[in-house]
Amino acid sequence: MWLDTVVTGFMQPDDDGIPAHESFARETLEETIGDVARSPGVVRYLASRLGEPAGAGCEVATITTQPGSRSQRNAQRNGFGLLYVRAILVLNHGGPA
Repeated sequence: MWLDTVVTGFMQPDDDGIPAHESFARETLEETIGDVARSPGVVRYLASRLGEPAGAGCEVATITTQPGSRSQRNAQRNGFGLLYVRAILVLNHGGPA
């Protein structure tokens, strides 16, 4: 239930701000997040609302968002600060450089 909740959260698109150029298959996220969750010392938390899974809590959290997105605004409103900005350069085939 924990893994499904975390992966489902990662899979939710945020269409505000700059469009994302990355996507991952659910199976890839399940494998990667599952590997981390099974690491020694990792404690998993599951938050619920009205008896249904609502999120997976943790002691230290990082969030990756698209610049100017609803996710970025929500994260900052909830106490997260900007740590760094990552540029992803995309080659425009057939268009002006």
